[in-house]
Amino acid sequence: MVNLSGVYRRIGKLDQALQLGEDAFRLTKARLGREHPFVLRCMGLLAETYPLTGKCSEAQELALQMISLSRIIHPAESPELANSLAEASMLLLHCKEFAAAEPLLREVLAIRERSIPDDWRTFNTRSQLGGALMGQGEFSDAEPLLVTGYEGMKVREQYISRGSVHRISEALDRLIDFYTATNQTDLARKYQELRTNRMENDRGP
Repeated sequence: MVNLSGVYRRIGKLDQALQLGEDAFRLTKARLGREHPFVLRCMGLLAETYPLTGKCSEAQELALQMISLSRIIHPAESPELANSLAEASMLLLHCKEFAAAEPLLREVLAIRERSIPDDWRTFNTRSQLGGALMGQGEFSDAEPLLVTGYEGMKVREQYISRGSVHRISEALDRLIDFYTATNQTDLARKYQELRTNRMENDRGP
């Protein structure tokens, strides 16, 4: 049910994705108890569907539950905690809760820079943190994170799975938004061209 919900979400069948995701979360929680890693996984997938169906308040509520549960299940400063907090912060970004996402992303980045400094996920976190700062109008701090985040993912693209490669396009979207907001039209155009060229790659086979 969880996997099928994810497939439905990816192909745009959002009603089916939401129904299956909610059912899987309810059944899994009843069977395994709230403090189980797979329950946390179900929460993450369901919360990822909520913003796509216009349910941002539900996504935010579930993100806060994920943060609390993650800190119970995973050791402090562990890569596993970073992964869970990254999922929650991504939901907050989707819902434009930039101030709430920022401290989480800083925590995730600190863990990943220590444990997996050369991994593409570390650079994805840099881009996301840049997005959170941009959303709060902190442009001077946002720009280096946005640029290095994108560039770091781009050179590591061969190590990114097909299901996650769209994170590069998200990083490009942030750069386009940044340079559009700061009236740097040449740079906005440059990244827009790169984004257009990636459309086929993101679509996949």
